[in-house]
This record gives sequence, structure tokens and C-alpha cells, in this order.
Amino acid sequence: MPALGVVYGLLASMGGPIQVYYGLMGAAIFCGLGTTGIVFMRAVSTHFTRSLGLALAVSRSGIAIAAAFLPIVIFHTIGRLGWRGGYAMMAAVILLIGTPVCALWIGESRPLQSAPASRRPWFDLLLNGKVVILCAAVALTIGPVVGLLSQLQPLLTGKGIVAGTAAVLGSVLAVSVLAGTLITGWLVDRVWAPLVGCLFLIAAACGCVLLLPHSLSLTRATCAVALVGITQGAELDLAGYLIARYFGVADFAAIFGLTILTIGLASAGSQMAFAFLFDRYGGYDLPLQLSVAAFALAGAGFLALGRYPARLLTLV
Repeated sequence: MPALGVVYGLLASMGGPIQVYYGLMGAAIFCGLGTTGIVFMRAVSTHFTRSLGLALAVSRSGIAIAAAFLPIVIFHTIGRLGWRGGYAMMAAVILLIGTPVCALWIGESRPLQSAPASRRPWFDLLLNGKVVILCAAVALTIGPVVGLLSQLQPLLTGKGIVAGTAAVLGSVLAVSVLAGTLITGWLVDRVWAPLVGCLFLIAAACGCVLLLPHSLSLTRATCAVALVGITQGAELDLAGYLIARYFGVADFAAIFGLTILTIGLASAGSQMAFAFLFDRYGGYDLPLQLSVAAFALAGAGFLALGRYPARLLTLV
């Protein structure tokens, strides 16, 4: 996190050839990966058992809250101080707020009883059937959702929604993502998590079906965006919970990293697929139908995980 703050500080003072910008942005991505959910969800997983799902959800809700307010702050900062001031403000947030909070308040408890004594090699994880099923199910969930959201604006305007109204629906999406995160966290502490995943997949499938008509009413479009947003907010938290439940915390980061890798590949592929199929067939109906099929496969994958391991996640 301090390294990321330094990178933003360098962006604020950069000059010279464009290659400097490319290098600093690459460094920002590299350092930023160490501040993602892989780190914090693992730490949270060592502290909570019965309320693990809600704890993971609350830990990720900060992303939605920051996404709602930080762009406004950055916008006004750039308006007063220019783009250099915007980067400097981001560096200040990381170095003066994020880093001290992490250093003073965030740590790991003792390992969970269900965690193996030593970490398994990557090759063993890749051959583990449940790891493969989990990665595939999450990728088949989030990939189509990202593909849909990447084309949401032209999709809505192409089906009769005014451009300004389509932009406003972005706020509906943000609220629904936060709601999906918190609802999922509360549910998985009380209901078998794979079943919760299936319920949210049904919601996403319904959202895709609502978007199929050639002309959309505002009410129909709002419901569709909300259903897709809820699923987007639900599935990554669900992935973290399932990893902790089925595999413990010793391999949490490795398995979560594999999950993120498959999500990234699926998201990139689905965005290109949505765009290609639109250019090929002149509409988004086929991508929406394929998304529903992907959600069905993902739901079957979640259910195939079976019961939780016999050893419960209890702190020693």
C-alpha cells in the first residue's frame, strides 16, 4: 500500500516521454494487486466463523462506498488543482488513511483448525476437482455480468432508453451491488452457500430475460439493472466464503488468486464476445441468451461442490 501511494505521488509529478506514464501505470496495477480482496478477505477469514459471510460482505462494502464518494472528491480536486492535484490527493488518501489503518487495526488471528498444516503446491490445487469447479462456476457468473455491464449503456439506448436516463441507471447499479454484497453475507451464514449462489444466478438470468424485448420501459430496465447488479455484488463475496468453508485459510490466497485469474480471463472474453456478437448480428439478444446459459452452468457447478467438509471452521 505505501508503494502504491508513492506511485500515485510520482504520477502527480511526472513529466517527459509517454513511456514514463506507461511505466508508472504498470507499477500502479502491480502494486494495486497487493491491496485487493485477496489480502483483506484472507485476514477477515481468520477472525470470524459463524458470521464469516457477513464479515466478508462488510469488508467489501467499503469498495462500493468509496466508489460512490471518491470520484466526486477527485472531480472537485482536479477542478481546483488540476490532474496533478488529483493524483496527489489519491496518494494522500492511501498514505495518510489507508496505510495507517491497515498497519494499526488489521491483522490475522491464529489459523483455523480446518486449515492444513502446510500449503499445497499450485499443481495440486490445479488438479483438485472442487477448486476447478469453483473457479469455473465463479468465472461463468461474473464473466457474463461484466460483459453485459460493459455494453449496458448502448444496450439500453438501443432499446429505447434515453441516454441521460441510462446514465442515471448507473446509480441503481451501484446501490444494487452494495445490496447484493450485504444480503449475500447475511444469507450464507444461515443458508447453504452454493444454494445462495444459485438464487442470485436466477436473479441475473431474470435480469437478462427482462432486457430481451426490442423496446424497454424504464421500470423494466431498472429492474433488470438491479437484478444484474445484485448478482455482481454477491458472487465475489460468495467465492471468498466458499474458499474459506471448503479449503480453510492456508491455501486461501492461492485459490482466491486462481479464482481471480479465471474471472479476469472470462471477463475479458465476455466483453469481446458481447461486442463481436453485436457487430455480427446487430443486437444483444444472442449474448443475453448465452449469458443465461452460462448462469445455468454456473449454478450446476455451485451445487456440485456438495456438503461442507466435516471439520467445521472453528478458531483454536
